Amino acid sequence: DTGLFKTADNWEIGTKAAAAGGVTTVIDFANQIRGTSFKEALAARTAESSPSLIDYSYHFVMLDPDQDDKKLAAALADLADQGISSLKLFTTYRPNYYLDDAAILRIFRAMPSGMVAMIHCENDSIVSSATASLEKAGATGWQYHPQSRPAAAEVEAISRMISLAELSGSNPTLYIAHCSTAASLDLIESRRNLSEVPIFCETCPQYLLLDHTGYAGDHPERYILQPPLRSEADMRGLRDHILSSAVDVLSTDTCDYTLKQKQASPKFTQTPGGLPGIETLLSLMVTLFCHQGGMDMTELLPLMTSRPA
Repeated sequence: DTGLFKTADNWEIGTKAAAAGGVTTVIDFANQIRGTSFKEALAARTAESSPSLIDYSYHFVMLDPDQDDKKLAAALADLADQGISSLKLFTTYRPNYYLDDAAILRIFRAMPSGMVAMIHCENDSIVSSATASLEKAGATGWQYHPQSRPAAAEVEAISRMISLAELSGSNPTLYIAHCSTAASLDLIESRRNLSEVPIFCETCPQYLLLDHTGYAGDHPERYILQPPLRSEADMRGLRDHILSSAVDVLSTDTCDYTLKQKQASPKFTQTPGGLPGIETLLSLMVTLFCHQGGMDMTELLPLMTSRPA
């Protein structure tokens, strides 16, 4: 439940699909609702997860770190004591999930040792400006979705988050989620060779198998997701980065909506974003990289098992 849209699956359906695809552990999200404590948010999500058929944990989505620094550090330490090893932070989706740079910097400084900051990186000002321009021009159909979230927004936000982590002085571990452009991985590779901040990154099957031509097809609503699908050159560049070991994790970012939900509004701004993918992750990646790309299974499987662990 994003606060705007509710996915069509639940813990039983989602984990059944995961098990069918060979996935034995999922890490979902525990969303803090503004005005509630971290402990309350985690307890509510834990209660919802009881039907799970496989092992699970959470990335804790922090929305309201409005406390003094000592209290914030203590609250994060308490989360760690309860088994939460990662936070999910957003640089976009104003006002629902967005955190400004000052809040993110405070979180970096308060994170206990061993905790990971998983970050959705898109520059919100770029996205908001591009979206507003499209709306003004009446270009709100599904096919215009990728224009609202240009690749530069992702690359800029990644660079800025690394800079904030370096500025924090605490060298927090960064995990850059769902990289969709080759330029993003180029940047991460160059920065982590120079930085004391540990930087990990992932990409997802949709960015390796689909490109922006889907938005020109008969069903562009199927491909509304954030970040959007990119160019064929990006798709092939991401594959090359996996083959050169520049990517740490292959993950799904699975988010299931029905076609009815996707088609409820003709505007991309009112269409739920996300694609399913957990059941097909293993089979698609084995087909792409082992059967077609010549990669050995012993090279591929760690990207979905030991490295995420």
